[in-house]
Amino acid sequence: MVRILATAALTLALAFRPGGGAAADAPTLAKLQPLASTQAPLEIIGRAGLQLSTSPVSSSNWKLTSADTVAGDTRPADRLIELYTGTASAPILLCRILLRYYPSRAGWIPYFQLNEEPLLTRVNGRWQPIEIAPGVSALLVRKGGMLPNAEGFFPAIEFGLSSGPLTVVGWRTR
Repeated sequence: MVRILATAALTLALAFRPGGGAAADAPTLAKLQPLASTQAPLEIIGRAGLQLSTSPVSSSNWKLTSADTVAGDTRPADRLIELYTGTASAPILLCRILLRYYPSRAGWIPYFQLNEEPLLTRVNGRWQPIEIAPGVSALLVRKGGMLPNAEGFFPAIEFGLSSGPLTVVGWRTR
């Protein structure tokens, strides 16, 4: 009995440890590609906790695309991806992206809905964006001509800051 409990505790500890057990087998939810760079896309893995990019890149345009399809008869649960800008030591929430799965011939494929977290303040009776860095406001602009499905989800999303390049330093999945 003690051996069974010890094995179960070890399995749970490995499953929730970053980089170990079931967390290492987590699916790739999406790929984030800086369009102004030749760098390979960042793979957003469905692990718990904040994941920091090993080499943050600045780009004026980013493209979020689907990655792995999920097999099964029932729709997988919706997921939430939070993107962070700023620095690795002090990340700032940039936006939340809701991921919902839709059926395809290959299985369930993720679609995305971008929900910006605008940082605004009221100055002299007008709303103005708060700068997340000197001269860089936190206003996201969705780019590209892709249309959403009936529920407002896109198969891919292109976006960038309205005032210049954007550096994505990390992400969190829920």
